[in-house]
Amino acid sequence: MPRPRTNDPSNLPAAINLVSDPAREALLVVEFQKRLAYLKHSFLIGRAAHAGDNVAFNASLERLRRRLARKYPAKRRGDRIHPEIEMVISHHARAMANAENVAVSQRHIQLAAAKTVELLRPRRGRPDDAFLDLQVSGVMALAQEVTGRPVLARKCRDSVYDPHFADGVSQVVPLFFQDLDETLTVTRLVDSVRRIRKEYAGKPLRFSDLFPLYGASFDRDCGITLRRGYRLEAFEPNIPIYCP
Repeated sequence: MPRPRTNDPSNLPAAINLVSDPAREALLVVEFQKRLAYLKHSFLIGRAAHAGDNVAFNASLERLRRRLARKYPAKRRGDRIHPEIEMVISHHARAMANAENVAVSQRHIQLAAAKTVELLRPRRGRPDDAFLDLQVSGVMALAQEVTGRPVLARKCRDSVYDPHFADGVSQVVPLFFQDLDETLTVTRLVDSVRRIRKEYAGKPLRFSDLFPLYGASFDRDCGITLRRGYRLEAFEPNIPIYCP
């Protein structure tokens, strides 16, 4: 007798509610295909953006650390720093300026940069683990919402180490990702699914929460209306920051 599951998300139904209306079924299939295409696009674009990301992030952080340790102004502007580090500096610089009710100045950026160096640490491990987990979460959420069944991955079979996915809907994960990137092993995907199930055990795992901009509409004022009714009224870009 198999052991009871303990890591199911809270929004997984206790019983399968099969669709009997052909029109409703057709709509669900179309929406499933659209979301799967969205995930494919998100994965391919994101994978390209994340290539070598840890190296670039750590190099930028070290350049910034060295620059702040110098007593004298730099003679050249240098290269623009990693966008995630830039985002943290921009956030703290704006917060400091807002507290003083003034515009952001070089002083605020300098103070924010020092704060950022204290907060951030070099990244270790594979650069795309977090990114891959997000994409796998999306496929899991989509599969579970459409079928009502959990996506299950196991490390052993008959007490022998053999990472694999359960039959049925769980097979969508290796089929989807290995079609896009043949270097992704079943073992790595199994590890990702098991991490996600542990993280979302007893909590909702929803496609719309993971990818809120899916189905968003944009208006002339650059406001963004999200598909669940929320609205992002403004977006502040990073302050361009260069470091030798």
